[in-house]
Amino acid sequence: MKWIKRLLWVLLFVIIASAIGIFFYLKSLQPDYNAEVKIPGIKSEVEVLFDDYAIPHIYAQNEEDLWQALGYIHAQDRLFQMEMLRRVSGGRLSEVFGKDMLEVDQFFRSLGFKNYAKKVVDSVYNSQPNAAFVKNAKAYVKGINQYIKTGKTPIEFTLAGIPKAEFTLEDSEMIVGYMSYTFMEAFRVEAITEYINAKLGGNYLADLGVNTTIDEPKIPVDRLAKNNLMDLNLRLAKIESLIPSPPLKGSNGWIIGGKKTKSGKPIFSNDTHIGFSQPSVWYEAHLECPGFKFYGNFLAGVPFALLGHNEKGGWGLTMFLNDEMDFYLEKINPANQNQFWFQDHWEDLKVREEQIKIKGQADFLMKVRESRHGVLISDMMKTKELVAPFTDQKAPISVFWTYFKALSRNMEACYGMAKAGNAKECEQSVKLIHSPGLNVMWADTDGNIAWWATAKLIKRPPHVNPRLVLDGASGKDEPLGWYDFRENPQILNPEGNVLYTANNQPESRNGVYVPGYYVPLLK
Repeated sequence: MKWIKRLLWVLLFVIIASAIGIFFYLKSLQPDYNAEVKIPGIKSEVEVLFDDYAIPHIYAQNEEDLWQALGYIHAQDRLFQMEMLRRVSGGRLSEVFGKDMLEVDQFFRSLGFKNYAKKVVDSVYNSQPNAAFVKNAKAYVKGINQYIKTGKTPIEFTLAGIPKAEFTLEDSEMIVGYMSYTFMEAFRVEAITEYINAKLGGNYLADLGVNTTIDEPKIPVDRLAKNNLMDLNLRLAKIESLIPSPPLKGSNGWIIGGKKTKSGKPIFSNDTHIGFSQPSVWYEAHLECPGFKFYGNFLAGVPFALLGHNEKGGWGLTMFLNDEMDFYLEKINPANQNQFWFQDHWEDLKVREEQIKIKGQADFLMKVRESRHGVLISDMMKTKELVAPFTDQKAPISVFWTYFKALSRNMEACYGMAKAGNAKECEQSVKLIHSPGLNVMWADTDGNIAWWATAKLIKRPPHVNPRLVLDGASGKDEPLGWYDFRENPQILNPEGNVLYTANNQPESRNGVYVPGYYVPLLK
């Protein structure tokens, strides 16, 4: 009996000792907000003060030091979140989490954020290396990498066996691309509207408010194509349930002009709706150096805030929800699966190979085909073997997305807005955002209030209903170009001294109707 008691005491001691050891081990991995750190490349001393909410207030003598310190601090608090975001957007989750993440990787590899990000860095960043936003973005990435080299390794990396690797500007751009994807309602809605149209007829769409054009064509879609698009909708629901970062769900904001306030200055409120997560999607930070004071909300891995304010003014965001994505029914050459018909001839598809590494298994090889409209998104529905087969696809569906039709200058825009001193300066930066569609609201100390619906708006033929699958073979449903930014919905200093956006449909400007997936405005 005595040996049993002794054994129990020994077990109790082991449990208590283990608990204490685990506690102090985990505590040792937490950020030390009182540490003094030497970061190579910092030109002058930088002071970082953390308030009661662990929000960093960074004081530097120049902007590059400021952003390098932000990168270091951001990685200290959110390195695992940064890692997950770049792996989601780059289609690299299977490397560390196994085959259960293969569908997620297939989808994002098909979209091609990695290749697109490289084009943006090569063309936008490398063409203007002395631009302030480029220098600061590089400094931010340098700060992240300095922490990766010398900082504490988050427990998640150890538990999941994730190797630490340096961050790049391409990673930042991919993260911006992923967040842009989360705005795209077309992926979810157009499959349903096309199915209803093909199955029940256009009259059933009237109750859904889908028939918004003068002449809605009834595009003939065979059974395979309908199933592909509906399957895509269902698969996306599964994919998004697996992604370790929630998408934006909407937002609202309002501004009251100075004529209606006691202070005589505008009052501005913005609420960006994002699904709950731990840690939060937003990362608040206060940056300050001579000539620049800014407080904003950042995304993990992105150097410039998506919303915030300086001494002169501030801006906020809501989702525009314009329709910037169209699906095209392609006609594939029966004799050559890598050709599609356009107007009067066969055109070659662009084909690229993607190799997805899977933890504990052989690599997964897939081919991605792309027409003049965009990636054949329905191909990902057929990847059941090692090499994705393309047989029996009489009518694959491609996706035309504005995001991939121009080089992103979103980072430059966000930096410009953080530096803007008035509405006119803010507008110059807002113009640079081509996708995703955003409602940007602004108020400044001069009393100006403004709203711009920013995006490159597609000029579509009058007969096209963009909420249905379009005909990719005839050439009749092709985009006609882009509207000038002056045609976008916008207003500066309205007579009523009130502005609000909540993902609702804007009035047309100069007769330009902007189709979209707007939230109904209740009166």
